[in-house]
Amino acid sequence: PLSWSVDPNIREVVVNKCSRAGGSETFLLTRLRYGMACHPEPMAYYGADMVSVETFMEDRIKRGMGLAPELRRMLRDARSTEHSIRFNTMDLRAKWARQKSAFKQDGYALILADEVSTWPAFAADMLRKRADMYPFHHILFISSPDPARKGNPDQDPICVLYEETDKCAWMMPDPGQPGKEFCWQFSGLRWPEHAKRGDEWDLDMVRAEAHYVTPHGTVITNDQRQAITATGRWVSTAKSSRDDVRGIKVVAPMIPTSSGDFGELAARFLSAKYRLRPEGTAEERLHNPIRVYFAEYWAEAYREEQVQVHDAT
Repeated sequence: PLSWSVDPNIREVVVNKCSRAGGSETFLLTRLRYGMACHPEPMAYYGADMVSVETFMEDRIKRGMGLAPELRRMLRDARSTEHSIRFNTMDLRAKWARQKSAFKQDGYALILADEVSTWPAFAADMLRKRADMYPFHHILFISSPDPARKGNPDQDPICVLYEETDKCAWMMPDPGQPGKEFCWQFSGLRWPEHAKRGDEWDLDMVRAEAHYVTPHGTVITNDQRQAITATGRWVSTAKSSRDDVRGIKVVAPMIPTSSGDFGELAARFLSAKYRLRPEGTAEERLHNPIRVYFAEYWAEAYREEQVQVHDAT
């Protein structure tokens, strides 16, 4: 995705991700720092609201410039406010999607769009006009789906943007089937049936014995997860209506933290399933734990009626 973000043939990159994947740091901020140091041009960072944007500017953008001597010098010589930095070579602005003037006035060659799922549905289309005066502009959209968003979950802005791309998946060689590939999906997650005690699950046993089965039947243990993930590559799985747009999905098993372990994913699913209350109020159904689970770990938006999961499924 970082290579696409500097490719003159690519205009937009969409990252639909699980929660806590490090996307702002490794994708948005890495591209921003590279641009400031090596390819200065008018840039803008767009976030969800004023408080989060101001905090991001101070704690992430400005502090992060201390990582490189050249960026430290640039910041020292710049004029900065809570929402902007005027360097000698370029300007950087920070705005939020619900700001009245967010999509007016200035234009930018590079736009970093963060937490897109928390934006108004029309905001992405308005954002594109901020860049159309630059023939080789780049817009980077990134977010995890918002499980608390009202209305049709499929209309979550990051899901809509991702559906319009070539939908790249992280494809890995199947270690048990030469020539075959697969990507991490919830459907491949398995846990032992004998861990169920009546109407309850022994979640410690589930954590210890959960594993993954590829579509070709290969069993993968959690100890193999990160090594196999490292063998993957991005592969387009759909035909986009635009050749200058790329999209990827990042799911929890791809992340090298314990929350992506098969056992943890299985235990948290079972915990969410048994807290589901289909008979609850509209507000309880909106925040139902299964919907939260799939958004936070699998970067998927689930309708309320799609999450009535039964033991036999």
